[in-house]
Amino acid sequence: MKTRYARIVEDKFIVSKDAIEDSITVKEMEDKVVIGYLMRDESPMDPLEDMDGQGRLYRWPTDHWTGDEEKYREAVKADVALILNCYVHSGFYWYVSGHAHAYCQHEGWDTVNNAGVWVPDAVLKEMLAAIPDRADRHAKAVEYCEQALEMYNAYVNGDVYGWGIGIYDRDGKVLEENSCYGYYGCKDAVKEMEEEVERTVKSMEIQETVPV
Repeated sequence: MKTRYARIVEDKFIVSKDAIEDSITVKEMEDKVVIGYLMRDESPMDPLEDMDGQGRLYRWPTDHWTGDEEKYREAVKADVALILNCYVHSGFYWYVSGHAHAYCQHEGWDTVNNAGVWVPDAVLKEMLAAIPDRADRHAKAVEYCEQALEMYNAYVNGDVYGWGIGIYDRDGKVLEENSCYGYYGCKDAVKEMEEEVERTVKSMEIQETVPV
């Protein structure tokens, strides 16, 4: 990992300038220190454009975003097509129209109805085709769509993260670094970073017990 140093932890340990301050976790060992932290992912993938198995979104053109009216109208005709609304208030929060969601309480206020249409991609079409009952197939499509929108909402609102971990000696010298990106939503990123810190510490403790 090429680290852009700027932030100093405990007056000695230098971490990436991109480290989110309140995410920094410090684990001290006898002769080393392990520090983990979160960073924003500056180049995340669009889950509804760049990933398979998430479906595709076709937006109706508005003042808030670009869209394609022709593609929207074509997508609505698909065998499986879910109309989406978007709550626009300090961000963009897409959800399936007509299905209970936290954003539904704001419908009529800062909400763009019929803002887009979601359709399954080739991967999801194959999975849905295996469900014979139409109602069950629709319910599963809604489930897939809501899972994809959770990632998409994180994407459009800049809520995508990576974690970094550094191993230091007691003098603050960097001994080893590692990082991983692509976590949609802070909760999963924090959980994975903390678990990786613990794995790193345990691995180092085991190594210290092995006779040289």
